[in-house]
Parts: sequence; structure tokens; C-alpha cells
Amino acid sequence: MAESLFTPAAAGVFRLAQEQALRLGHSYVGSAHLLLALVSQNGSAGQILKGFGLDATVTEDMTALLYGKGTAKLPIPQGLSSDAKQILRGAAREAMIQKKRQIRPRIFGVRRRRAWQENVC
Repeated sequence: MAESLFTPAAAGVFRLAQEQALRLGHSYVGSAHLLLALVSQNGSAGQILKGFGLDATVTEDMTALLYGKGTAKLPIPQGLSSDAKQILRGAAREAMIQKKRQIRPRIFGVRRRRAWQENVC
């Protein structure tokens, strides 16, 4: 059986992001859903985000404010947004840089920080 690109924890983040998108009635999984999924978990990535003052309730409220709310539980025909795909590609590159065989949830945040630093500097 082929090894998954994602650790079980990272795959769980994507499943949770999809559940969050469905619950909010969005037809795609975007970067806000990934952030919401990460901050909702108690893993290292969630703890780091919480350390910066993020919490699931505020993140969900901001996601609903920015992107609206649709009809919950509709299918997600559009799949991943372009931002979410960019995060996924960046996480895969970051895993290669770190010589990891799989993407871990914490790598999502590391890649976003590195991209931000590249754009700012």
C-alpha cells in the first residue's frame, strides 16, 4: 500500500476543514477553513495559533463575516480554493526542505510564515 503524503493528523485537518466548510455552507475548502480546522485542534499547530491569540470561535465568526454563510451541508463541488491549493503545494515543498516524508499540520503554518517573510522582505 502506498504511503500517504499526509500524516494522519494532517489528513484529519483537511477532513475537519471540509466539515467546517460544509457547516458554513461554503462550496469550497479555503485557507480560512484550514485555519479554522488548525485552531480547533489541540495539536502543536493549534497550540501555536492559540498562543498568538486565535481561537476557534473568533476564527469562525471572522470566516462567516468575510465569506458569508450559505446553506449548511451542501456538497463541495469546487474542492479546494486556489489559496488552499497554494498552501498545500507550499506545505509539500516545506516538507521536502525539512526532509520529511509526510506533511504534518505544523508545516502548514511554517510554510505560510515563510511565504509571508518572502513577500515582506
